[in-house]
Amino acid sequence: MDNETFRVGKRVVSCHFSDPPFNGKYRYLADCTSDERDRICQHLFVHDFRDVRPSDLPNGISINIQSPRSDFRQINFAEIKKANDQSELIIVLCFDYVDWHLPINLQHFAERYRDALLLRVESALECHIDHSDPGLFINCSISVAPDTDYLSAYRKAVGQILATYRKCLEDIYKEPPAKETKVIQANDIGGAKWWFQYVIVPILGSGAVAAVAAGLIALLK
Repeated sequence: MDNETFRVGKRVVSCHFSDPPFNGKYRYLADCTSDERDRICQHLFVHDFRDVRPSDLPNGISINIQSPRSDFRQINFAEIKKANDQSELIIVLCFDYVDWHLPINLQHFAERYRDALLLRVESALECHIDHSDPGLFINCSISVAPDTDYLSAYRKAVGQILATYRKCLEDIYKEPPAKETKVIQANDIGGAKWWFQYVIVPILGSGAVAAVAAGLIALLK
């Protein structure tokens, strides 16, 4: 490897040399994509890392792959890093507000999913949530053992991430439904007061009609 290129299998990848190191750790920065329709960014695929292990990469390297291929469409980025003889794989999942359709707030789901990933993904180091205007990202960082190639680590992690997502969905739909709204009975004084004060009066508005409704509320006190 030199200051501008390095080899991953049969593919030669260009990188930016950062001095001082980015975040105090990374001198070699490579931005790539697995989207073959992209004519600007250089192409790199996770399967290019078959048989590539942490010992095959130098310290101080960060390789970012956009749109990596996987069985889980929420995966938006994969990043391979190595510093101080320790390597990690970061998988980034993207959830857009406009596409969210589950019966739970997206932020609440993301927090639940993040916590589950830490428990269920083997060798998970950290999971955190980042926010953007369109939605949010869940970043899951996994330690890669020295004797493990990156493709195997990626496939295993993706399988566990997807299984955890399905388990979270299953748990959501297993939760008991919310208590039914209480039906106001004829002798339900408290319920009648609530109905007049928060439903009838706002609908009728001000004036004589609202005054009549307010009088009825007073009679019920």
